[in-house]
Amino acid sequence: MHLLGGKVVTFTTSYINSEGRENEIPITIVMVELDEGPWIMGNLFDIDPRTISMDLIGKRVKLGHKVFPGDKYSAGDSARPVFSFA
Repeated sequence: MHLLGGKVVTFTTSYINSEGRENEIPITIVMVELDEGPWIMGNLFDIDPRTISMDLIGKRVKLGHKVFPGDKYSAGDSARPVFSFA
């Protein structure tokens, strides 16, 4: 099985989240250029968002997914892309 991977192009750390998801902050959102060419955005796991520096740019990551519970602004649970270090 081929795992999709790529490199971090840019990122941001958010200390604000939607109502009902306050316990998920802080979160780091990365934009990743996949090896296949497309760029995709998702949450980065495997690191404390409070310790991230510009050294994150160019790091290799692999693509996965996680099912997040719905909140008052959604129609229910949803799967979203997530990244972890390769």
